[in-house]
Amino acid sequence: MVRYLAGTGARVSELTQIKVEHVRLGYIDIYSKGGKVRRIYIPKALQEETIAWIDKKGQECGWLFLNKYG
Repeated sequence: MVRYLAGTGARVSELTQIKVEHVRLGYIDIYSKGGKVRRIYIPKALQEETIAWIDKKGQECGWLFLNKYG
């Protein structure tokens, strides 16, 4: 999570919205107050490392960061 915070510049509340599909796409669009869109890009090196990690876990889709309850 720390690498995502540093690499993307995302806020913690935005980080919790990232899904596996966004990682494969390379960015996520976050809608904020007033209907403004904020696009958060995932750096290529971080994207490749994350894809290797989720493939190792066997995760196809869904939330990237889970809590202790899944």
